[in-house]
Amino acid sequence: MVSSLNKIISAPIWVFGDNVSTDEIIPGKRLGERDMRKLARFAFENTKDDFAGRAKPGDVIVAGRNFGCGSSREQAVLVLKVLGVNLILARSFGRIFFRNCVNNGILPLKIKAPLGNLLKDGDEIQIDFRTDMVTAGDVKAEFERPPEKLWNIWRAGGLIEYLKTL
Repeated sequence: MVSSLNKIISAPIWVFGDNVSTDEIIPGKRLGERDMRKLARFAFENTKDDFAGRAKPGDVIVAGRNFGCGSSREQAVLVLKVLGVNLILARSFGRIFFRNCVNNGILPLKIKAPLGNLLKDGDEIQIDFRTDMVTAGDVKAEFERPPEKLWNIWRAGGLIEYLKTL
């Protein structure tokens, strides 16, 4: 066990289903806005129109399969970061979205069982890095332990900040 992963994180969650695309996270029609703080107001506007106004720093996204599929727009990750999301649990991720999360300091964790239909927005979740388990009330699921390098990139706040520590 990697000693730096020996902790528990508790946070409220936002629940999403399968195949949530980067266009659903931040619609393409909004990409003319270059200020990420202004752009973040439109996060999930066509999926969960209350998300941008109610998301708080430390909130966690719980999703199904293929979260962040679609285009490679980095803005989809950046608006989540601006809103304070720094951890996403999903059954699987779009490949480029996963990499953009890592590069920008959002930890993407793959959960091994579906949770979305068992939980609802606002539920409190515990992510236990000592046991590799996610718990919300009576609901439990295992997640894949991130490699230590990915953990260190996340702790540093993203790839650029991590590279400054080397």
